[in-house]
Amino acid sequence: LSKEEIKLPEVKKEIKPGIKKEVIEVLLDELKEGENRIGNIIVKKIEPTEVKPVAIRGNIGEYEINGIKIKVNNENHEYTLYYRDQKLNGKGVLNGDPFKVYIFVYKDNTYLILSQTVYSPMGTNRVHKFYILSADAHLKPIKGLEEEIFILFESNGFIIVEHNGFLYIINSTFSSRNGHSSISIYALDKDTIKSKSYFEAFVDHPDELRVIALGERDKKLFMKINSNVIYPIPGYTVLTNEYYFIDNGLFIKNNSKFKDEYFKEALKYNEILQKENWKEHNWLSPLLSKTINLIFAGEEERAWREFFEDFAKFSQKYPIKGIEKEDPNKIKKEIQKQLSDLE
Repeated sequence: LSKEEIKLPEVKKEIKPGIKKEVIEVLLDELKEGENRIGNIIVKKIEPTEVKPVAIRGNIGEYEINGIKIKVNNENHEYTLYYRDQKLNGKGVLNGDPFKVYIFVYKDNTYLILSQTVYSPMGTNRVHKFYILSADAHLKPIKGLEEEIFILFESNGFIIVEHNGFLYIINSTFSSRNGHSSISIYALDKDTIKSKSYFEAFVDHPDELRVIALGERDKKLFMKINSNVIYPIPGYTVLTNEYYFIDNGLFIKNNSKFKDEYFKEALKYNEILQKENWKEHNWLSPLLSKTINLIFAGEEERAWREFFEDFAKFSQKYPIKGIEKEDPNKIKKEIQKQLSDLE
């Protein structure tokens, strides 16, 4: 593009200096086991430990945890937990391996995870069931997770993070067969699930729908999730970030507190639009992402003005097969409708 054709981003300060403090983030993938400092906030990543059986007799594996003996009977892929005079039954999956046992400690309680590898036409998955071995020496399911299972395809798996006395279990799933992706987030207070959040979409890659980072803003912990899903036209999916403050076991959505972050994302896509060689690439995806991020940044008038300008310029100079059939006004209406549905 010549200098005359390059449209520089408007210099516009949405936030006055000093009002918004810098966002501090740590990518979820970069959290280390144990304590992690995010600004002034401490979060602890908990890694469950596999427990090896002390004995295996037929289908029954015997485990010793904190001096307490527990038996897991895997007969017919239905499992039974035996502890003292207690007996807890549950079902596994017929075409799966015997369960493995993992533990972690939280608030003086020991938590058991029964993990089973399962085989199906969809691929190799893992199923997890959670139990608690409480301080008063009782074995029981976690309230709110009695029927919940974690099915993991080719995914980021699940992680467990502790903050201010609550456990947050973050689970991601993805199926390469049909692109179905999901995120489940559970806030656990001792033996009870206090709240849940669930997101799903059909995407091309597991990284397209995921919890990206934990961060601090205004002395509060937040979670950044790539979960706002827009389908502007057939064949195009746009994902933008959502922001949730984490407070006392609750997930509180507050995108409006992060308009400056959306604005940064829009500028990033604007830079891509101006620098790429669109003879070899598709310019519509970054244009749609730029437009939607500008809308979330509170710049809707600018978003649509530049969308129509860029759409006219790029479709004429770098035509995409079938783009002549697309009406930018219809794209605008579809995006507005879907954004309205997200509210």
